Amino acid sequence: MLDASGKPKIIIAIGREFGSGGYEIGQKLAERLGITFYDKQLN
Repeated sequence: MLDASGKPKIIIAIGREFGSGGYEIGQKLAERLGITFYDKQLN
């Protein structure tokens, strides 16, 4: 799947439980990959 500019769309889903650090891991991963981080914005 490509976006409007021809770049591949990247979707990563991280399942997490309270206290697992998944939120921070998701933010750091998005930063490292140069992609947008979404959390509650998708609800």
